[in-house]
Amino acid sequence: MQLVKVISTAILTLSISTAAMASDSLQRQLDAQQRTMLSMQNRMAEMEREIKQLKGSIDELSYRLNSAPAASANTSAPSNTAVSQPKVEQTQTTAQAPVQTADKGSADTQKDSVAGVDDKAQALYDKAYALVLDNKLKEAEQAFGNYIDTYKNNKLTPNAWYWKGQVQYKLQDYDSARVSFLNVVRFEDSLKRPDALYKLGMITKFKGDKEKAQKYFELVIKSYPGDTAATLSQRELGR
Repeated sequence: MQLVKVISTAILTLSISTAAMASDSLQRQLDAQQRTMLSMQNRMAEMEREIKQLKGSIDELSYRLNSAPAASANTSAPSNTAVSQPKVEQTQTTAQAPVQTADKGSADTQKDSVAGVDDKAQALYDKAYALVLDNKLKEAEQAFGNYIDTYKNNKLTPNAWYWKGQVQYKLQDYDSARVSFLNVVRFEDSLKRPDALYKLGMITKFKGDKEKAQKYFELVIKSYPGDTAATLSQRELGR
């Protein structure tokens, strides 16, 4: 009888010990999983920061490339373009007076040679562009508007119109964005012109005029077949 009690006590002790070990093992597994999840969350947060930094670097590089003086070779759009397009001197960016209405293109046809960009103008432009990178859209819109008011016709003016339009487009202020992009289109050798035409097509599409939007997309494809805007326009036509 005594032996049975000893055996029963031993079995009970072993069971308790085994249960405790199992519980301790499970707790260690849970702790390990929590540490792994925390490590993954930290890594994901780090990757998000790296992606944001990389995007900022790409945007800055794009700005530096696109704000450089355009090459002397000029790509002119065909005569059936939807907006007025004055002839361009081969070594200069030719512009008209700013477009005040969204669609008419009936602005003054006076041609002015484009002025260079001094340090003051560059600093003002850089400050406005920094607001875009910081996603301060309303402030950026105002800053580029100030730049355009101050420098109505220098080498960075079409870029300023473009970024003002981009900000307005992102804010879904499509009527204002259309005016800005039409002003970009006036500068025939601007590197921003293909995308401005594409955005005009998108805005027209949003407004419900699919036939006119199609003409914008076809114009981009015909005038700038190697540009990313042409690929995007082709995709829109496919839809």
